[in-house]
Amino acid sequence: MGLFRRKRHDKIEFENIGVKESLIEMKDLSEQIIDLSYSALLFDSNDMARQVIELEERLDKLLYNVRIGVLLAARNREDAEQLSGILQVASAAEAMGDASLQLMRIFDEEINDSINAVLLDIVLMSVYNVLFFLGAFMWFLRYDVR
Repeated sequence: MGLFRRKRHDKIEFENIGVKESLIEMKDLSEQIIDLSYSALLFDSNDMARQVIELEERLDKLLYNVRIGVLLAARNREDAEQLSGILQVASAAEAMGDASLQLMRIFDEEINDSINAVLLDIVLMSVYNVLFFLGAFMWFLRYDVR
């Protein structure tokens, strides 16, 4: 399908929109990207999967803007220590986008290959569950519960 073909990324340009506005947009996009990725899986929609990819690229650009903005705002070590929390929040929002992007890789793989890879494990787990349930049930029958 080629949904995740690597394309050469251009240099990310710094957009002077402010750290606060970037963080707000990152929060909104991270919520939207999670909803979209869930919907893409639920409805098996390639269009939604492409939108997730586009939104994740926007999150990458916003993270870059936040990093540059925070670096420009820090004048000394104390400022840098106080501003490090902002970087952690921005990185967490971008990590949600990355996780959703990984979820979308399902569209790029053959489902049959994935199922065949774990089929033996599924069968073994099912057999073990039945055997353990029967063993517990037989053990329970030994006792007179009236």
